[in-house]
Amino acid sequence: MDLHLRSLSGHVDLSSIYLVGKLKNQQLVSELPGSLIELTLSASGLVEDPMQTLDKLPNLRILRLFSRSFMGKKMLCCFGGFPKLEVLKFWELELLEEWNVEEGAMPNLKDLDIRRCMNLKVLPAGLQCIKNLREVKLTKLPILSSSLEDKQGLEIEDDYLSTSESDSLGSPTDWDLKKEKKTSP
Repeated sequence: MDLHLRSLSGHVDLSSIYLVGKLKNQQLVSELPGSLIELTLSASGLVEDPMQTLDKLPNLRILRLFSRSFMGKKMLCCFGGFPKLEVLKFWELELLEEWNVEEGAMPNLKDLDIRRCMNLKVLPAGLQCIKNLREVKLTKLPILSSSLEDKQGLEIEDDYLSTSESDSLGSPTDWDLKKEKKTSP
């Protein structure tokens, strides 16, 4: 489904947006109101890194990028970006291979959830600089899982890893990741 939307920047009281469908005007991402607290994109088909624009939203606390919202291979979170972001979810970004986080980006991030990003190779080293990060969930990341198995000697069942504030949140490659066995319903 194609979405033909105009700029939303004039909607100064808008706090939450959930868009499902291909954005015909991909510049719309750079024309979101600064009042936005929560943003969910799904099937948007963005070809340029949305993080370079979304990181300037001063009040954004929750960002969800779901299946086919971003069709590129690389994303970057820059120093000073996402000053209030607390929750970040990447689900089914099939083409994403590389995600970099500069020191000083997302200083208030508490929860990170990455699911089925089948080509993601490594976790950003910059995550270790985020002092408030308390929970990281990684699900169905085959390339990343095999990398963690090689580096830590972990045997990962069901491709599901989780860590919480009670675990060591040092370098992402050295995380003491606990395995949680999922039970079938």
